[in-house]
Amino acid sequence: MPLLEGDPDFVGGYRLESRLGSGGMGVVYLARTDSGRRMAVKVVREQLAEDPEFRARFRKEIDAARRVSGAWTAPVLDADPEAARPWMATLYVPGRTLSERIRQDGPLPVPELRLLATGLAEALRDIHRAGLVHRDLKPGNVLMAEDGPRVIDFGIARAAEEVSELTGTGRIVGTPPYLSPEQLRSPREAGPAADVFALAVTLVQACTGRTPFEAESPHMAVYRVVHEEPDLAAVPEPLLSLVRPCLAKRSEERPSPDDLLARLRAWPSEPGDGPSGDARQGTEAQGPEVQGPEAGGEPSGTGGGPAGGSGGAGPGEGGRGVRRRLVVTAAAAVLATAAAVLAAGGFGALRPADGRTAPTATGRERTAAWETRLGPEPGRPVCVGARGSLYCAAPGASAMRIDTATGKKAWVREDPSVTSAYDGSLHLSGGSLLVLGEKGLLALDPADGSERWFRDLSAYDNHEITGDTVLLLQDGRPVTALDPATGRQRWRHAVAAVPAPVARTFSGRTYLLQYEPPGHAGTTVVVPLDARSGDAGEPLEFDGLLTAAGATEEALHLVQEGEPELGAAAVLRYDLRTGSTTRTQLPYEESALAVADGDTVYLQYQNGLVRAVDSLRGRAEVWTVNTGVSTASSLVAAGDRLYLSSSDGRLLAVDTGRGLVVAQTEARLSETVQNGLEEPGQPVLLGGRVYGLTLRPSVFSVEAGTLAE
Repeated sequence: MPLLEGDPDFVGGYRLESRLGSGGMGVVYLARTDSGRRMAVKVVREQLAEDPEFRARFRKEIDAARRVSGAWTAPVLDADPEAARPWMATLYVPGRTLSERIRQDGPLPVPELRLLATGLAEALRDIHRAGLVHRDLKPGNVLMAEDGPRVIDFGIARAAEEVSELTGTGRIVGTPPYLSPEQLRSPREAGPAADVFALAVTLVQACTGRTPFEAESPHMAVYRVVHEEPDLAAVPEPLLSLVRPCLAKRSEERPSPDDLLARLRAWPSEPGDGPSGDARQGTEAQGPEVQGPEAGGEPSGTGGGPAGGSGGAGPGEGGRGVRRRLVVTAAAAVLATAAAVLAAGGFGALRPADGRTAPTATGRERTAAWETRLGPEPGRPVCVGARGSLYCAAPGASAMRIDTATGKKAWVREDPSVTSAYDGSLHLSGGSLLVLGEKGLLALDPADGSERWFRDLSAYDNHEITGDTVLLLQDGRPVTALDPATGRQRWRHAVAAVPAPVARTFSGRTYLLQYEPPGHAGTTVVVPLDARSGDAGEPLEFDGLLTAAGATEEALHLVQEGEPELGAAAVLRYDLRTGSTTRTQLPYEESALAVADGDTVYLQYQNGLVRAVDSLRGRAEVWTVNTGVSTASSLVAAGDRLYLSSSDGRLLAVDTGRGLVVAQTEARLSETVQNGLEEPGQPVLLGGRVYGLTLRPSVFSVEAGTLAE
């Protein structure tokens, strides 16, 4: 709905576009970041803002929501609990609430119930791993997004080990009949098992349209929860066997979310299993609930839209270039592809997704795991590696060299004005360590960090660093090539009369990309280039706006954007030998980063979804997996594994054959960085090890070995 008279134009610097809903706590607006990411902004009502106890509760809600990873929740992007009217911005997620879905369409069919149960169990697993108890899980707090359910509203969540100072003795918080018996008897003592009870009640209602403790009044529902057995007569198998133990009166008798996930994996598949969201049905998107439990009833949530908008925050954000969104997408692809040629491995231990410890590599060279702080200020680090050393940059320290065996720093060069820590700001090329910062390009000696040369890049839009050449690019001007060892000009000329603003290198070949007209879905011209000599091949013309995802000796892989602001629409495979093009249409358009490994293109969406596309055979969905991470690093592809980092410091591994998250490390939270827009640095694969980056900032070593479930 449109903004009303009296609504603000901006909240926290974000422009408001429309109202999404309102309730007892406040109003939720649709807003957009400068990079195009859409968000749902919850603004507290003025009268509540004057209540110190409510402000304290709102702070706790923000803190609780920030501690959860985000793929199964609506992650917090920004907030200000101290504002005159406190507000919190979460990712805008498409879909109706589950309560609206049941009310409008009736009970869910069994295949969708399985997906709902799996998504909610994974959400609770992540919430509990963060040390939280939600305490108000119900259909009104579940969004039916396209890629699976999202749990919202952490207004009464609390740490599992904490006795809430805001919950008075005997005061019930939450919504009967979703509250467990222990919540009703002693609200301050409810633990994770209370959420499992609420999960079961929610699933029963999704299946039958009624809760298992249906009653004419809340007081009677409370009595039935505490003293009577649930009514499960209308619940079919296999859901009945899943929910019955979850509704046990004694909390210790209920299964954990991991137990539920194990049972769901054994649930027999049925035809028609697929996403149960509403995004392709054209329904109004929903988001964070704005009515507290004291307001009565079960309010409808309001919230978000496609996770992404026009480009979103990407690995290259903070770099230079007039076509930043295109550069960001392509930069992530080339960096991930380049990392794929390195050997996977490490030491320490990745924990399989089900919580068991993965097998570790054996041998004489095994070393104890380590974690090394990279700088004095929290923020996003970036690292590259070669021959037993990591080279890293982080806020407050422009560059450093780290011994991969011990984690000790060999040298540190402190110059905060030099470096901008994002993927692409650090390179090893031609025997030099190249550090890109606000002032320009600095070349260091990798051995001791001493300066070799410096180049001011203010006259250039973009740059590309290949194995032994630095290309400087400016729209409408000739391309300049530098020797990375000396900084001297190697050649300078117009390449095939194409003033290329973007260049990407894959498998030793460089490709220049020009867009005609700039910034529009007109024509993309791609020119193959020998970066060392400057010799160019015949220009290739493609319809539409394309970004490069990767290349092999046989083919170049490109991602085509659809309508403006929507994102990836198709994957193109151009055969470099025959000149033929295979186009694979994607099932929907949404902003995504892309990386190619062989003839498989992996699309990484901002909502945590990763899709594998077979570009050779034209299969748009070999598999799709929700990684459980909405604010992630760009992917690193390494044969049978994909690696990515999360903003809470986890390193995850995805099996590329089956499309499963098979392992992840424990979280390494930053003490101060809590902005959900902050993306972690890309993992590094080197010499049989994997290195994860955190926002503390730090780098840690992990043994990949043979990862098993």
